[in-house]
Amino acid sequence: MQPNSVADWPTKRGDGLHGALTAVFQTVREESEWRLEADELHLGFYKQSERYGVRGRSMRFAEYEQAVLPHNVCRGGVDTLQAKVAKRRPLPIAHTQRGDWSKQKRARKMSQFLEGEFYRQRIFERVAPMIVRDALVFGRGHLCVFVSGKRIRVERRFPWEVFDDEWDARYGSPRNRFYQRSMDQSVALETFARTEAGGWNEKIKRAIEQASLFTTQLDTDYATSTVQRIHVVDAYHLCDDPDAHAEAEAEERTDDSAEETETDAGSGEDRGRGARPRRHKCTGRHLVFTTAGILVDEPWPYDYFPDVQINYNEPVVGSKGTGLVEQLEGYQYAINETCEVLSEQYRLSGVHVMVPDNAKISYQDIRNGINVMGHAPGEKPQVFQMDLVNEHMRARPRELRQDALNDVGLSEMSVQSEKPAGITAAIALQTLDDKETERFFMFDSAYSTWTLEIGRRFVDCAKLIAETQGEYAVSVPMKKGLLPLKWSDVYVDGAELKLSPTSFLPTEPAAKKQALNDMWESQQIDRATFLRLLDDPDLQSELDLETADKMVVDEMLERMLDAEEEDGEAAYMPPSEYQQIWTEDDTGRKKPGWAPRRAQQTYNRALLDGAPEFNLDLLRRFMKQCDDIIAKANAEQMAPVNQPTAGPANVNGVPDVGAPPMPAPAPAMPGATPPVMAA
Repeated sequence: MQPNSVADWPTKRGDGLHGALTAVFQTVREESEWRLEADELHLGFYKQSERYGVRGRSMRFAEYEQAVLPHNVCRGGVDTLQAKVAKRRPLPIAHTQRGDWSKQKRARKMSQFLEGEFYRQRIFERVAPMIVRDALVFGRGHLCVFVSGKRIRVERRFPWEVFDDEWDARYGSPRNRFYQRSMDQSVALETFARTEAGGWNEKIKRAIEQASLFTTQLDTDYATSTVQRIHVVDAYHLCDDPDAHAEAEAEERTDDSAEETETDAGSGEDRGRGARPRRHKCTGRHLVFTTAGILVDEPWPYDYFPDVQINYNEPVVGSKGTGLVEQLEGYQYAINETCEVLSEQYRLSGVHVMVPDNAKISYQDIRNGINVMGHAPGEKPQVFQMDLVNEHMRARPRELRQDALNDVGLSEMSVQSEKPAGITAAIALQTLDDKETERFFMFDSAYSTWTLEIGRRFVDCAKLIAETQGEYAVSVPMKKGLLPLKWSDVYVDGAELKLSPTSFLPTEPAAKKQALNDMWESQQIDRATFLRLLDDPDLQSELDLETADKMVVDEMLERMLDAEEEDGEAAYMPPSEYQQIWTEDDTGRKKPGWAPRRAQQTYNRALLDGAPEFNLDLLRRFMKQCDDIIAKANAEQMAPVNQPTAGPANVNGVPDVGAPPMPAPAPAMPGATPPVMAA
């Protein structure tokens, strides 16, 4: 470090902190000027316009002109790949120790909790498409996850407002990061200067009221703006000892109480040689400052920055990726030049009139787009046809467009939503789409990892809110409503997040239906499974009725597995005759149906997962009662039936099986004469 260097700002305190921090940020920002120029260029290629770029420019005297040229391969490629990637919804799921049943139950609820938070933040519906587009246009996208009061909030950060020192980020993992944003002055006052008692922190208030913009040559701010905005910068410094930091976090999870009472008597030397290591002191730091002073100075106890970054192509050096537009910019530049030349050639082609210079003909009298050319006097006016555009020139823009799409791995089928000639089968179309998707496997994998990191941020934020505010809850979307979950009911210590498995079925509806038809015809699935996997909204009511008997059995088994021993007998849910207890074979004999088979599968799975004996006994009782019902039904079917004995044949040759008994005569009425019997 050079003498009088300001690079040690993370360790500075007091009056010199603000000056050192401002100088470091200005240096890092000016070193990133070339990247700002690149972002401006790539956004212009995507929009085919220089208006409203990454710089804040006043549009006071701007005039609207048509700026969009044909064959915008950058926008077509970005929009196509954005739709391909962002339509997926990879959710993180929680996993814990296999043998601990109580932790496994809480981990399942924790997975539902994360699903509810993703739904509340509209990650897949609103946020993910924007961040994926940023990664494709600028090479990287940033989503900040942070705590605001009693809520978790997410915020898109412009890629050109996130700054890393190029030398610090050389190996891909910078230890410092700066984020500059423009904020309304009144909002800044309420956010940073307001005290818990409702008053003002005068020092912070003064730092906000006297703040201005970081004036550099990198941007031209809105000088004519009608609002009062200031520049606010967040500076993050990660802990200097990441290994010790991770060990300290593990110790904190295993023994919080010991950490509070134990004193540090170690020397900190000769680690692993018998001497006791010193307790780790985290050096992570988060500061918020303006041009006039420091607003926030607090520890940063995490081993990551609050923004989750996704790159389109991972960089060879540094932390900033390269985008799809950067890969296409050479083609787009050639296409634009060709289109301009072609447009000019079309304009000059057509009908031309050669008029002598001394002719008394006004050029304004020749209209309808006819070109006028002057020549030496003495000749008569001539009219002729001229075509400056040849076939090769006409085909050049489309050739460049096709070459560009081939270079990045996209097809006309996906960009223009056109199927290839001669291919009509849904499976064949899906196969072509899958082969194209393999070209973007790395970016698709980065997208999945990005959602996993968002889930980890949600866990840390929810834990912080629960510790400081008392509780945090979300509502999980279910089929018929919302399921409320509290953090205290789902948090499990030591849980790890992983991505949910991806379905092997095609995503395109026609191809998905054809694949399910093949599985049904080969008897791999039944009708109810077919409808459930098809997940067609038009058949939802039929699906609910078709699978109701199976869903109720699954619900009963799940409740018995989630029951606690203190629930006692109330935890048991017996099978019902209205469920599918048995099915019949060809002989009519009853055999176990869906309910006992599902209970047996659930029992074996719970046995492997280490379920308590109380829950296993509930499942055994359920299976035993199903077996008793089946045995009773078979016994009733096999019981002998008393048949009437056949007598001698009657006059028609038919055995007499006995006439039905005669009814008893009616009692005689008083005074009535009994009937005379015939002889």
